[in-house]
Amino acid sequence: HLERAAQLKPEDPQVWLDLQSLYQKNILLERANYARAKAEALAPGAKISQDENGFYFLEGGALFP
Repeated sequence: HLERAAQLKPEDPQVWLDLQSLYQKNILLERANYARAKAEALAPGAKISQDENGFYFLEGGALFP
């Protein structure tokens, strides 16, 4: 479902960070790196953090849309 979300909202960096989290948990590191690069390109200069569960998020962004 996250891959579909990225198709529907390709300009949303949080969607790409969610994909990064998913891919990392499934040891799909090349895909995780690609998703991270997309998020960074969409939110240049934004601080990206990781929570205690391993999920990435933009600092200062809404946790739920």
